[in-house]
Amino acid sequence: MKFLICLILSAIIFLHAQNVVGTSTAKNTTLQSGFWYTVVKKPSAIADNLPKSYALYQNYPNPFNPTTAIRFDLPRECTVKLTVYDLLGRQLAQIDAGSKPAGTHTLTFDATNYASGLYFYQLQTAEYSKVGRMVVAK
Repeated sequence: MKFLICLILSAIIFLHAQNVVGTSTAKNTTLQSGFWYTVVKKPSAIADNLPKSYALYQNYPNPFNPTTAIRFDLPRECTVKLTVYDLLGRQLAQIDAGSKPAGTHTLTFDATNYASGLYFYQLQTAEYSKVGRMVVAK
């Protein structure tokens, strides 16, 4: 019997609430058609931390032996290609190629099989291209 009374009261409350429409002053909360619901938004802290433009940073450490880190920023998801060239412009290695999400990325270059000297690294996307230089010191 108690169950039936609770069920009837719930139905009356539900039908009465159908006529209520409005908004709340609480953050991200809205009352619509008698139901309170929360609007879930992407946290602004994550969006604020994304890079605003493309950037290719100086490798670190430089000079290095045998590995170095190359860091770059992408403001949106795109296909990237990071290539290493020698002083004569010959392609020696392709560190990475493929789709990367927006954000800051770090790739490692291993120069164990290369002689001491000056090398260039190039970051290429559909909208951006930049070259940096690095020194292998053995």
